[in-house]
Amino acid sequence: MDIGTGTGGVSPLLVDLFEELLLVDLEEDVLVEAAAAVTAASTAMSGATRLRTVVIDLSTAAAQDRAALGPLDVAYSVMALHHVADVPRLLHNVADLLRPGGRLVIADLEPDGGLYHADSPSFEGHHGFRQDQLVDWVEAAGLRLDDYRTAYVDPKPVAGTVRHLPIFVATATRSVESR
Repeated sequence: MDIGTGTGGVSPLLVDLFEELLLVDLEEDVLVEAAAAVTAASTAMSGATRLRTVVIDLSTAAAQDRAALGPLDVAYSVMALHHVADVPRLLHNVADLLRPGGRLVIADLEPDGGLYHADSPSFEGHHGFRQDQLVDWVEAAGLRLDDYRTAYVDPKPVAGTVRHLPIFVATATRSVESR
């Protein structure tokens, strides 16, 4: 499951890894664009990746609406969590969808003091996440953080100057024991 798919920047690159991709976002129009990109990538790979798209807010959706999405082997989010108001709740809800042993992969901003969205004065999300903060949230959701590392430094133009902003990748696993 691609959490906060957007226009599908990452999922088309993963069509050869999964038999089925589930794209979730708040907006139907971006899911249509993402689905087209995934379909084109799957066709180019001579694959038959099944595709589902669902408009849903995983941090606020009712349990019965979320249940139809799982169980999942893998959930991933790339540069979407910093847009989510209640990240701990979203992580808990995603963890509930993972099979025991299922994996969560997150790529997002390390703390940046607001630089990443400095050119967007209306941005109301998070300005990155500290490792200890993410560990606390992941463990509270019933997951074990396996790895956290700076994976990329984004050379992003901000107010006319290129700033080098770190992006982390974290992986977590749902306990094999039931919660």
